[in-house]
Amino acid sequence: MKTKVAVMCVLFTMFGLAVVAKGSPFPEGYTPEENVPGWVTSFPYQRNVLLDFSVDPRCAPGSGIPGADYEGTDDPYLLDTDFVEIINGDAQWFENDPFGGDRTGLIGNVWESGPPVFGILNLHLDNWDRQEPYFKNIWVEWVSKGDYTDLITIVPSSGTFVDYGFGPTETYADGFVKRTDWATIKPNPLYEEIQINLRADPGSISVIDSIHVATECVVPEPGTIMLIAGSGLFGLMGVLRRKLRK
Repeated sequence: MKTKVAVMCVLFTMFGLAVVAKGSPFPEGYTPEENVPGWVTSFPYQRNVLLDFSVDPRCAPGSGIPGADYEGTDDPYLLDTDFVEIINGDAQWFENDPFGGDRTGLIGNVWESGPPVFGILNLHLDNWDRQEPYFKNIWVEWVSKGDYTDLITIVPSSGTFVDYGFGPTETYADGFVKRTDWATIKPNPLYEEIQINLRADPGSISVIDSIHVATECVVPEPGTIMLIAGSGLFGLMGVLRRKLRK
């Protein structure tokens, strides 16, 4: 949680710390403004965090996420309390594709022997302390492979989901899939955590190649509130249908 503007800090690449540099736009068709009802801001957005797992991202709060590409206008003020952890189990970081492919930088679990391997990746992103009438819009794009990585769970510190939906997907030749999900929460929470299940059953895998998150804290126009209210039920029904698939 942040309650006031701090002195802007830019962390450079030395020692593998988070950086504010590369720029991370979403490809055409996968932008939040094209897919999220009532999305207000344009690139680089308020928070814009890309994890490509070029280094192991696990860290304690205090210096940003190792290897993260921060581009959002609010990121320099908020990144110091971001972190990634593995909860309810463990995970491996792979410098190179364990399947012999061309991908580099993966995190997850590959079953080798014995019982299933458990773990959940938890990405924590902090927000400004802004309550009513502010809404929080969240857009998540991730590339993964495995039976349990097709769903994300967004866990806000507080608030109510007033809308939720799924964006476009793309399947690659090596079996990895790019997926997109979004949510609108009212009022703006102090933070949100984005979780991906890394469980690997016997003979299976669950690995993530990248996660890209954009968020905004905004006061929507009255017409947008009506649009969200009308679509929210259908979005939540979609979540239920997708979960029942498993």
